[in-house]
Amino acid sequence: SIGYPNNILSLEDKDFIGYGDSYIDETRWARSSKPYFIDKMPNNFVHIGLIKLILPNAKIIDARRNPLDTSFSCYKQYFAKGQHFTYDLDDISRYYKDYIRLIDFWKKLFPNDIYTINYEDVIQNPNKEIEIAILWIKNLKLMYLNKLNLRTLLDQSLTLDLSNIDS
Repeated sequence: SIGYPNNILSLEDKDFIGYGDSYIDETRWARSSKPYFIDKMPNNFVHIGLIKLILPNAKIIDARRNPLDTSFSCYKQYFAKGQHFTYDLDDISRYYKDYIRLIDFWKKLFPNDIYTINYEDVIQNPNKEIEIAILWIKNLKLMYLNKLNLRTLLDQSLTLDLSNIDS
């Protein structure tokens, strides 16, 4: 049996739809009664292509921080599982560079679907950065209100009541 990612080539449209529906069903517990939540697994950026295949209207928030701060934070944190690169500073550096290259690649493929917010900018000027983020969210709300079929990581995964945001 061929595993992911090589098996993607053998899948049909109905398979992608099925995986998207399964994801929505299996994450329902995290939303409780709300239609939104954020899937903030740090390694999701590697799978943006798959995410877009199973949730074609997915919106991605790329939350970034200074590379040294990020690297140090990873290095000092013991992760019980799945983050082996964090045990070596050279590995962390390579991983971060790969992350930047891959996000840049995805942004070229999906320019309207990935929003990058920088931690340091939020700290320096929270009002401005929050306003910008709200404008991005408002655009999502407008698309939703225009009855586009949005089944996105954001609209299925952001714990936020968009009805309180003025159109």
